[in-house]
Amino acid sequence: MIRRLRSDESVEWRELRLRALEDAPSAFGGTFEREAQLTEAEWQARARRGALSLGFAVYVSDQRGRFGGCAAFHNREGIRSSRCGWRLARVERVSEWR
Repeated sequence: MIRRLRSDESVEWRELRLRALEDAPSAFGGTFEREAQLTEAEWQARARRGALSLGFAVYVSDQRGRFGGCAAFHNREGIRSSRCGWRLARVERVSEWR
């Protein structure tokens, strides 16, 4: 099932992001080493942003409670804009789900 990340899913979000960084490090702006050092509070803030932001959204592939991939979108004009300004920011998929 594809759905928007929930704000209370920071642990699952961290696991998916770190697996994706290990699997394809050159495909992302971050590095496994840097992101593995983020605090729980930082991951919680990232999950809240992906779940609740009006200008940034993370959608996950939820396979019975386990994330297999995600897509992040940003909208510089905000969700209240009448213009369709959403742009795909990135897609992450873990090799075991390919």
